[in-house]
Amino acid sequence: FRIIQRNLEGRRIVVFSHSFGTYLVAQAVKRLIDKNDIDLTLVLCGSVLRSNFDWSFLDGKNVKIINDCGDSDYVLWGSQAVALGLGMAGKVGFYGFNNKKVTNRFFCGSHSLYFEGNDFMEKYWIPLLADSTIYQDVDDRPDAKLSEVAVQGVINILAWAKPFVYLSILALAVSALCSMLKT
Repeated sequence: FRIIQRNLEGRRIVVFSHSFGTYLVAQAVKRLIDKNDIDLTLVLCGSVLRSNFDWSFLDGKNVKIINDCGDSDYVLWGSQAVALGLGMAGKVGFYGFNNKKVTNRFFCGSHSLYFEGNDFMEKYWIPLLADSTIYQDVDDRPDAKLSEVAVQGVINILAWAKPFVYLSILALAVSALCSMLKT
């Protein structure tokens, strides 16, 4: 970890991450950013981070986040509904952000749209390697269907309830175990 920190100082870095990798990268950046003066661009795609992820640790830092989202990334519904601490920023974007620090870009496609051929990478990612200030704002989403809005509403309710559900299951398991030990 210390070797990485020493080698990052004063460098321009572009990091691409997909799916759960976006969570791992965000956690690593939290640990590395305080001790380093780096020019960092994070390109997240299919992100499992929550839409309200707290990026405040980047205040005053030279960091740019480009969040590429797929309008049909239904895999992230499962992330939002079932997994603790995860969400679907790779489908709906980061809420409250679309500025010079964090940019949401919306494309038509599913969880792996970024890797279907080379066209996406050539058009949207390769230019970032040369100059991270060159990026395109994109919003190719069609108008949302009522059924999708309804399902997403249910997913959001499940996301809110999941900690209580998991605690209830844990409490039932502990209760059952205690009952078994008594007999």
